[in-house]
Amino acid sequence: MGKIFEIMPHALTVLIGAVLLFLCHPLLSLSYLIISAVGMMWFWGTICPNCLGYGSHGCPSGHGLVSARLFKKAKKPDFKKAFKRNIIAVAIQWFIPLISIYWLVTEFDPLKLGVLILFCLVGFVWLPYASRKKGCRRCPQQVDCPWKK
Repeated sequence: MGKIFEIMPHALTVLIGAVLLFLCHPLLSLSYLIISAVGMMWFWGTICPNCLGYGSHGCPSGHGLVSARLFKKAKKPDFKKAFKRNIIAVAIQWFIPLISIYWLVTEFDPLKLGVLILFCLVGFVWLPYASRKKGCRRCPQQVDCPWKK
């Protein structure tokens, strides 16, 4: 149950982003969900196999366990290098929904504005705060994490 709470801010970020993009155009939402799913698969396949939490319950988010079921452990793990090269695959999930600003400028809608504000609060405030306060604190890779420094 604890792992669900760890991934909730990220899951909500993607869900709210999908709703926001749906309000702009349904195909944007579908594209975003596909990009987000591919991004997570990329994360599990390139970053997680290099992490000390790979295949372990020590990974606070549970991604290490998912990754171990789908991908082999890196032969020469180099977390810092893998993270820096591949984190964009997930980080892009925070920026794609911001294209909704175009729709707000061209055809203002208070609902879209409210969902955009909610997206920003969850994705750019709550998620980083929750990660640092909970997940990062218990992460076995924290000493070598580029975001921790």
